[in-house]
Amino acid sequence: MDAMTTAECLHVYQHSRLQSESFTPEAVTAAYVSGLAALQEKAEREKPIPLTLAEVRQMRGMPVWCPEAKSYGIITMDKVGQWANKPFLQFFWLRDKDDPCGVDCEWNIEERGLTLYRYKPPEEGGSNHDPS
Repeated sequence: MDAMTTAECLHVYQHSRLQSESFTPEAVTAAYVSGLAALQEKAEREKPIPLTLAEVRQMRGMPVWCPEAKSYGIITMDKVGQWANKPFLQFFWLRDKDDPCGVDCEWNIEERGLTLYRYKPPEEGGSNHDPS
């Protein structure tokens, strides 16, 4: 399913059963905002787009997929010091799928030019399910 255009969203709203005296305008707005967010998330899972650096900065503490690391990791950022406000990818790297020993890694996203996604793309074996 393709993402809805603004005109399509307005059409749905104008002809919706949610327009009722029993729903406040705020409740109707919240329902549509939630629905649109779900549709956008579904579209992104089906055809993921790499995150921009601005989006990465907003995802502190959240999981992302990094094809270069072949792993999910967490976005971290220091608040003070030399690396203040620089996004890093923190992850556990397994050297070999048969070797349970791995290495804790923390890569500077900007310096390494990492490509990050909210979800593992289907062409890399990802699915339409949460990584957690």
